[in-house]
Amino acid sequence: MSTNSSISLMNILTIFLLLTTCMSKKHIKIDITDRLPSGNPSLRLHCKSKDDDLGFHTLGLNQVYEWRFNMNFWLTTLYWCNFWWDGKYAQFNVFDDKIWGTVGEKNVYSYVVRPDGFYLRICDFDTHTFVWKHVNNWGN
Repeated sequence: MSTNSSISLMNILTIFLLLTTCMSKKHIKIDITDRLPSGNPSLRLHCKSKDDDLGFHTLGLNQVYEWRFNMNFWLTTLYWCNFWWDGKYAQFNVFDDKIWGTVGEKNVYSYVVRPDGFYLRICDFDTHTFVWKHVNNWGN
């Protein structure tokens, strides 16, 4: 009985170590590109998570703001952003457990900001091509 308990404990520890190692390797990159018309007010954004406040940033046409992070062990990492442009405002989650795994490419989450809203580059698994999916609108 003692031998079986030792083997079971070793198996549990091995599985735990493998899971911990695999989960700690979930490197995520988020990038947000300004595709708003030139000559208009600049895009302002403020992104954060429960633990990390990334601060305020101002982007011009075709400029990119990006950051990287590792997912937490429980796969509950959440980042959200606030956006301001030309009197409009929007706020939404740019990364959470519902978004994770939808992009189909090495955990890179690319967003573009346009006058008609926000788009995320995702993989269309039926056609095996990448498409820009409209994910959020501007509010007032």
